[in-house]
Amino acid sequence: RNMNRQWKPLISRSCLFETIEDDPFSHLNITSSDHLDEISERGCCPKCNKSRMYFCYSCFAAVDCVRDKVPQLKLPIRIDIVKHAGEVDGKSTAAHIAILAPDDVNVYIFPDVPSYNRDEVLLIFPGENAQSLETLWESHHKSHHDASLSPCVVCHQGHPAIPWKRLVFIDSTWKQTKRIYLDAKMSGLRCAVLQGGRSVFWRPQRGKPSSWLATAEAVHLSVTRLLALQGCQGNVDDLLFFFKFFYAKIRSRYKDSGVLQ
Repeated sequence: RNMNRQWKPLISRSCLFETIEDDPFSHLNITSSDHLDEISERGCCPKCNKSRMYFCYSCFAAVDCVRDKVPQLKLPIRIDIVKHAGEVDGKSTAAHIAILAPDDVNVYIFPDVPSYNRDEVLLIFPGENAQSLETLWESHHKSHHDASLSPCVVCHQGHPAIPWKRLVFIDSTWKQTKRIYLDAKMSGLRCAVLQGGRSVFWRPQRGKPSSWLATAEAVHLSVTRLLALQGCQGNVDDLLFFFKFFYAKIRSRYKDSGVLQ
């Protein structure tokens, strides 16, 4: 055993330590979260009345002192997040999405999962026979010659309709995903993969590449890709509002302590 080897915290194995950028979100249009830095005391959840910092990760509600300053988004597609029962609420980024787009996001605790119509749903997961969103979009529009335009909730212009009604995401550690993916209600769904994404998540996932994204990152990238395929000039970057805030907070803490050089 090498007693001279310097101890490093587990977080040093996370994607947060793989990037040298202080702000990997600088190219995105994310609302300032400076007002969150001014909060030093926990607030009260408006739903369960429990003491929480910034938001309640069980009720998916911002505490009173920040509620009016948290962005609220409309999404062009429904988002379902299937959360493993063993996933620690405070470590999950699913709550971020549910708070920021409450009208379009549902979070289900596995195995309490709805029955899906395979033709209306895409599971964003590198499962068997998974294809990129772009490939699936192209193959759909080649077989469906529909030239009609649908109003966009993001930019309020007309665009080709998104061929699916909802995207489904699995929220768990990568070790736990297999059980959810193989469930009878999930295993028959068409899978889409997100190519070219790069995580900056602060939670270590041993042996997994940085292309494996946190839930908040995956939802943001998926919807962003769909908007691009539609030709929409708008964005949903505020889906990363809380993610960016916590990234900066955690990075600053470890940089100040000398762990992050």
